[in-house]
Amino acid sequence: MNSGDSRQLRAVPNIELLRLDELRSGIRANRISFPAQVPVFEKHDRPDLQRKLVQLYFVFGWSCTNIAIRYGLLRQRVQQILNTWKRRAAETGYVQHIPPEQDLTAALVVRMPTPGPRPAPQLTAFVPPVAVPVELPRNLQ
Repeated sequence: MNSGDSRQLRAVPNIELLRLDELRSGIRANRISFPAQVPVFEKHDRPDLQRKLVQLYFVFGWSCTNIAIRYGLLRQRVQQILNTWKRRAAETGYVQHIPPEQDLTAALVVRMPTPGPRPAPQLTAFVPPVAVPVELPRNLQ
């Protein structure tokens, strides 16, 4: 890893450390991946509401206050459910940073072999044996 790679790694904050609004901004700006099928983590907060709360907040842009009013919860409880989902989704790889296009291009350019003269293939004195032609049966001619 060169110094440019290490600088890039430091520039990307851990998803689990992002605030909910920062994560939502990253998702909406296509800097952070978001699953098409929102997973539900059964052993965590309100599995019956997780998918709905996550979709309303991250996809549709609802505020925690509006979600709380809609489902009869406290705003802090909605935030707690979203934060728990965010942590589990990051741990299991459902949400990940998407590298900028120039980083992907640079990675491809660096890994491509450099064009240059190739050594000429060595010719040998090998002569393949000549096969005797096989006669086809009359019904196949």
